[in-house]
Amino acid sequence: MNVFMIRKNLFLLAVFLFTADLLFLMTGCLSTKKTASPYRLTFDSSPISAQDCSLEFDFTNLSEKEIKSFSLVLNVFDGDGCPVFATSQVSFPFEKSVLPGEEVSGMLEFKEDVVMEENDFLMADYLYAERIEYFDGSVWEDPLGRFSR
Repeated sequence: MNVFMIRKNLFLLAVFLFTADLLFLMTGCLSTKKTASPYRLTFDSSPISAQDCSLEFDFTNLSEKEIKSFSLVLNVFDGDGCPVFATSQVSFPFEKSVLPGEEVSGMLEFKEDVVMEENDFLMADYLYAERIEYFDGSVWEDPLGRFSR
């Protein structure tokens, strides 16, 4: 074999290894989405009155451990699609015990967090649990909402 053939084969081997690594990384990242979320969170996605500025939700503990506290994150937009919070999202902590399999209802009130002129309605775009603390001391975190349902 001449030098040209050896270089060509090394280049092809490098391309193959790079592609294989990239494939393994991508499928590994995609498969984390299949990891079960330890909660289910539901809310009414219909428009919210700008005067009311509250959102009812139902939170279900899908884990086998008792929850000591949890923190929810909410993103809300006005009718034009503009954010209504000074920050991109607002976090709501709840010191509430939730048994395994139990569903609890609650209300998020965010009138003081809204920075906008009066508008006809608001839309809750994204609600997820960013942190769950269990009575056994363990903590589950999802700061970006990747496991929301």
